[in-house]
Amino acid sequence: MVMRRISGTVVMPPDAPVTTAAMVLELRDTSWADAQAPQIAVASFPDTAVSPGRRQHFAMQAPETSSHQQLSLQCQISLAGSQQLGAGDLVSVESIPVASAGDVTGLTVRVVAV
Repeated sequence: MVMRRISGTVVMPPDAPVTTAAMVLELRDTSWADAQAPQIAVASFPDTAVSPGRRQHFAMQAPETSSHQQLSLQCQISLAGSQQLGAGDLVSVESIPVASAGDVTGLTVRVVAV
């Protein structure tokens, strides 16, 4: 299995609290129409600084996949440290497409409060 590096910046909203929280980035195969998108790779950053407008760099490893797969990156910053979405958590709501092969750099992942 050929591994590659995916990197970029998570941009926090102007109303983000000042705290530390668990940040999780997931690379998912979104080519499935009627099923939950299977997880291809995950990276956890347990003590991420959170503050209004903060730009947090990230880097993760992921396997190369078939060119027929459509990959998308998701982000959740959990204020309670839970995998379940909770009030005040920060999540990505835009599609962040990721190429199926080769290193990917310069991604921008905007998160909003829920």
